[in-house]
Amino acid sequence: MSKRALRYANIEDARSHGLRILPTDQDRAVTVPPIAASGGKPAKPRAPRIPEHVEAVNLMRWVRSMTGTYPSLRRFHAIPNGGHRSKATAGKLKAEGAMPGVLDYFLPCARGRWHGLYLELKAQDGRPSPEQTEFARDVIAEGFAAVFCKGWQDASRALVEYLRGAE
Repeated sequence: MSKRALRYANIEDARSHGLRILPTDQDRAVTVPPIAASGGKPAKPRAPRIPEHVEAVNLMRWVRSMTGTYPSLRRFHAIPNGGHRSKATAGKLKAEGAMPGVLDYFLPCARGRWHGLYLELKAQDGRPSPEQTEFARDVIAEGFAAVFCKGWQDASRALVEYLRGAE
């Protein structure tokens, strides 16, 4: 395992080497909600929700910082298929071939038995849609790897494992 690959093993390490990381759950104080209306019992404390966009920005910053160690990451790219759009824009994208369920990212690099890697990045509380699950099953059947990740750190680990040839 290279020292550079380990260099950004956690958020503190990344920051200590100058990588700008947007705040995540670990950086924010836990908020304690007021007493629940039913029964007067306090509700469970929850960490603030980190939007998927913040996770995506952090992932791409990590990817760009690691292209020296993993040159194949230069080809890692987003597939802008989801998100909130106007009906007119959604109609145009559908006419151009956008379809529901396509995963967020693609790495067009073969490793082992896989032709490439599709990656779906979710916020910590996110879940894949039925269309995404079906898409993942379909591409796996065609010889591509597909992973669902919660947060940018989970996604970065999945990318490193894939690039090292893990099955």
